Amino acid sequence: MITTAAPSSTRSKNIQALFVTGMILSFLGWVWETVFSFLIRSPNDRGFLTMPFCTIYGVALIFVYLLLGTPSDMRLFGRPVFTKSALLRYPAYFLASALLATVIELFTATFFQSIFGIELWNYAFLTGESDFIAILPSFFWGAAITLFMRFLFRPIHLAVKKIKSNILSGIFWTLLIVLAADLTFNFLYLSIYGTHFEIPFFKNIDMG
Repeated sequence: MITTAAPSSTRSKNIQALFVTGMILSFLGWVWETVFSFLIRSPNDRGFLTMPFCTIYGVALIFVYLLLGTPSDMRLFGRPVFTKSALLRYPAYFLASALLATVIELFTATFFQSIFGIELWNYAFLTGESDFIAILPSFFWGAAITLFMRFLFRPIHLAVKKIKSNILSGIFWTLLIVLAADLTFNFLYLSIYGTHFEIPFFKNIDMG
C-alpha cells in the first residue's frame, strides 16, 4: 500500500523549507556585506539584527522566487512567461529583479528612517547624497539576483527540502524563535536609546 504525505503536512514542510532557505540567504548576505564593508571602508556591524543575518537579503530573494521563480523557469503570478525565448526571459528577469530589489530597499530604508529616525545605509559614496537607492546599485542587484537565482538558489533550496521533516521542523522553530527574540531586543533597544545597537566586536576593531 502506497502512502502519501497529507497536503497540510507537505504545505507546512514547504513553508519551513522556504523560511530556512531565507535564513541561509540572510546569513550569506551578512557575510557578503561584512566582507564588502571590510574591503572598501572599515569593519562595521551590518544589518539591523544582532545575529549574523541580513534579513533583507533573505526576504528579497524569497519574494523574488515566489513572484518570478528562477531565470530558467520565469513566471509571473504563477504563469510561465517567455517559455520559448531565453533571449527575452533573462533580460526581463534582470529588470524585474532590479525593480523588486529597489522597491524593497526603498521601503525598508524609509521605514527605519521615518519611524525610528535611523539610517541603515545610504549611497552617498556614489551619489554624494544620503540616497537609499541609486541606479548603479539597482542594476548590480538585478544582475546579482539573476545570477544567484540561476545557479545557487535551487541547489540550496533543494538541499534544505531534503532534510528530514522532524529535523527541519526543529531548525525552523529554533531560527524563528532566535529571529523573533533578536528583532524584539533590537526594536526595544532602538525605542529606549534612540540608536541601533552596535556589536562591541566591530566597535573595538582598530584599523590603524
